[in-house]
Amino acid sequence: MRTQDCCFDLRTGSAKACWLVSRTCNLACSYCATAGTHLVADGFQREIEQDAVLVARHCLSRDVRKLVVSGGEPLLHPMLAPAVRVLSDIGLSISVSTNGTLLSRRVVENLADCGLRKFVVGIPLSALGDGAAAVG
Repeated sequence: MRTQDCCFDLRTGSAKACWLVSRTCNLACSYCATAGTHLVADGFQREIEQDAVLVARHCLSRDVRKLVVSGGEPLLHPMLAPAVRVLSDIGLSISVSTNGTLLSRRVVENLADCGLRKFVVGIPLSALGDGAAAVG
């Protein structure tokens, strides 16, 4: 894996790992570690299925069974579904951390068919504008 395109974090003794498949995002949240890479395409031309196999093997060799796929915005990656299928078929429980702006019935059903079990949706209250006061 080329670290400029993705990173992999597996903390010692952790029950789960996090795989950043891209730093590309459709938002520019000030608090995000990937801020400043707004809609910059990085690594979309490469096949992430090969990286997925390496990530899965790395997890399984350390008895980690849960993997969070993150980014940037992982749903922007055109090869996310095949990567999720590879990871799931190898035996990992996969969740995707997303800002939720690209979720649709089609996206959810497609990724669920590939073995995704959970979305983790982060919505910054600042994105809600005046509605944030009502969330309270």
